[in-house]
Amino acid sequence: MTSVKAQASSRSLRSHFVLVSAGMILALTLVLSSIAHHSEARALKSQIGNALIDTSMLLNHNLDQFMWARSIEVELLSQFGMSFEDPDEMRDLLEAVQEKVPSFAWFGVTDSEGVVQVSTGGLLEGMSIAHRPVFTEARSERFYGDVHEAQLLAQLLPNPSGEAMKFVDISFPLFSDAGEFRGVLAAHLSWEWAREVQTTIMEPLRERHQIEFFVVSPRINAVLLGPGRMAGQELNLASLTAAEAGESGFLVEKWPDGERYFTGFTKSSGYRDFPGFGWSILLRENEAVAVRSVTQLQIVIWSTSLLFILLFAFIAWRLSIVITEPLQEITQAAHRLSKGKIAEIPLHKGIREIESLEQSLRDLLVSLTRAESALGEMESKAHRDALTGLANRNALTKYLKVAREFAEQRHQSLTLLYLDLDKFKPVNDTYGHAVGDALLQQVAQRLRHQVRQDELAVRLGGDEFLLVLTTDDRCPEATGEMVAERVLESLRQPFQIEQLTLNIGSTIGIAIWPQDGEQIEEVLELADQALYRAKQQGRNRYLFANNPK
Repeated sequence: MTSVKAQASSRSLRSHFVLVSAGMILALTLVLSSIAHHSEARALKSQIGNALIDTSMLLNHNLDQFMWARSIEVELLSQFGMSFEDPDEMRDLLEAVQEKVPSFAWFGVTDSEGVVQVSTGGLLEGMSIAHRPVFTEARSERFYGDVHEAQLLAQLLPNPSGEAMKFVDISFPLFSDAGEFRGVLAAHLSWEWAREVQTTIMEPLRERHQIEFFVVSPRINAVLLGPGRMAGQELNLASLTAAEAGESGFLVEKWPDGERYFTGFTKSSGYRDFPGFGWSILLRENEAVAVRSVTQLQIVIWSTSLLFILLFAFIAWRLSIVITEPLQEITQAAHRLSKGKIAEIPLHKGIREIESLEQSLRDLLVSLTRAESALGEMESKAHRDALTGLANRNALTKYLKVAREFAEQRHQSLTLLYLDLDKFKPVNDTYGHAVGDALLQQVAQRLRHQVRQDELAVRLGGDEFLLVLTTDDRCPEATGEMVAERVLESLRQPFQIEQLTLNIGSTIGIAIWPQDGEQIEEVLELADQALYRAKQQGRNRYLFANNPK
């Protein structure tokens, strides 16, 4: 009887050991899986977005650089290759250039009245193009014409595809040695060169990542170049609006087909002396397809973890009698850790499997602790104010460096609102630091609502705060004034802390970079000085640094 009871007890102990051990591994797997999933998803989205931005900028650069190169070729011909005395020689030269650069669909040289005298293939010779922009706009300076259809020329040129032919124009005025206007050298570039650029760069990306490329004209607000089914279609997208405003970046947004896409965007800004056509360049990748690798990673983690759990359970079942005591100590340590207490996985010598398990658990816990500690310290200590959760001075320094670079690229201003709370010290002195801290936290919450996603709200210390706004160069004062009014109105509203109703206010000094100073530190100091002057005038108001009063 005793033997049976002992045997039953032994079997129960083995089962308990296996379940606890497997549960520990499962718990650690859940934590690792969650961290890996969220970290990988966040990193992958950022990576996809940045890759789309870089690729859109590359395509933008290639399109503009191509146009600039063709412009240089036409300019050189206009300066050194146009001899009106020998039309045949002129035609041979133009056809030689066309043969070397097939993107040129047609060259033509007109006289001062707009009649074509010489052209490649003799096309349109003797005909007048005096009413066309390629002539009228190039009488005094170079002319670039955006994508358009040329009905007459399209009928004369070979067109194997059968699709409507589109052209881009480049023309230069021709002058005699005495400076008299003699005519125009006009060139039609076939729009097929853009498709070649698209194919060269986009085909590898389309095969591997299913990325699609769009060129949108601001002149007609429609797709110039894109998947065949979308050519000529008008788009109403936030990314397109941002690109037309001169911004570069990426968004995750819904397209007309109802699908959500990562969308990278930028705007054509020209290359060297080629001013560009202001095209918006969009690249998109289906969100569901793009993040599929995260799901696959999750499956791999779970599959691997499951195999590890089964293997460990089998070993534990076989060796439970020998290793019961060490495992009990490990379980106790794990329980202490799960309750948030400080504990260390013990080390036992003599049993290789136990040593391996203990070391594996130690490594896993160390990795998790380091990851959580590093993320926590980076977010909470290095960049966040401990009381309010707003950015601190460290975050401000890093942000201003990056924000200045972006502002310079986008021709934007940075508007700094340096603010100090009115009547805060009496609250702190009367009701104590706990109420004062709660008040600062509510102030921080209201200030968060005054800035956009790419802007920053900072607690500088005490009851001093700073808002950094990104504003258009044309109206930074108006934006600063509008936000300052909102902040003043928001902080005038009563604060409810426990049973207390508190009324305070704020005073704001405003300075704008680069209008008020070339160095951002100098502008910050000017905002502080403006705050001081505003306080002297009676508080609960705002004052610009460039206001001498």
